[in-house]
Amino acid sequence: MSKFEKSIKRSHAEDFRKAKEFFSVFDYSKAEPLFLKSYHYYKDKNQLRKAYEALEKYIIILITNGRYQKAHPKVCELFEYSIRTKKKRIEAFAYGSKGFIHKSKGDFDKSLEFTKKAKKIFRELKNFEDLNKAYNNIGTTYYFQGNYKNSLKNYKKAEQICIENNILESLSGIYQVISFSYLALNNLEKFREYSEKIFDYLNHVKNPQRQAEIINNLCIPPFHTDEFSETLSKFLLELLEDLNEHNIHPQRVKTLRNLAGISIKQGKYAEAKDYLKQALDISEGLQFEIDKAYIYNNLGFLGCHNSSIWFE
Repeated sequence: MSKFEKSIKRSHAEDFRKAKEFFSVFDYSKAEPLFLKSYHYYKDKNQLRKAYEALEKYIIILITNGRYQKAHPKVCELFEYSIRTKKKRIEAFAYGSKGFIHKSKGDFDKSLEFTKKAKKIFRELKNFEDLNKAYNNIGTTYYFQGNYKNSLKNYKKAEQICIENNILESLSGIYQVISFSYLALNNLEKFREYSEKIFDYLNHVKNPQRQAEIINNLCIPPFHTDEFSETLSKFLLELLEDLNEHNIHPQRVKTLRNLAGISIKQGKYAEAKDYLKQALDISEGLQFEIDKAYIYNNLGFLGCHNSSIWFE
């Protein structure tokens, strides 16, 4: 190997190292191009283990940022690699990713089909961290379908796995979705009990996407009671600034949806329209079908209740 070739090899090794370092601190904007570059380089060199390690991380970043359409063919490629090489963990990851992508499109039956396959493999591998995520995603899919008893059943299994295996980072989010299932089932006592538990483990959540999701979900109970505070709106606006800085698209859309919802409840229709149009601009080109349905529904509501806002 020539000095030049050795230099190129060292350069790509350094890029891969930096990508993993950026990924570990959730700096996805810097990690993404380096993982993609590493994937192409190592695949070209037939170093497939490294190539598909880079591809897996690249997929995680795409899904985290809501770029599901771009992620899907990469997930299919990773799945084919897992079948050829009989790598069960990667196969389960691919199934789980397919499940998540189909859930985002509102294709709940397909989502359940793929996520249950992931769950089965993670259980066989005793991979409890990913098994917890599979149960959580299954619970969320049932919740979207209005099947709150089944959603609660799966969330409780995720809770049990986290407690038994000391997976503290996930407990805050799990307690939150359990509380929402109880709220949907009109069990207010259990709803309050689990709502209080959310904050016991919030300091263990390090992932900015998960932090934002938990904070955004705190808006759900007020939407049931119509009890909104200026503090909540201020908190959401501060969150939106952070999300804009890090380009975390799913939670940017969710935050704007929540701000719009609060504005609608307060009769501030022009303000709500502005938030909804911002959310729609972000979601265009991304597979945020559930979010888009909500946005269009609320834009329709605004048009019916105050047509003058369209002529401002």
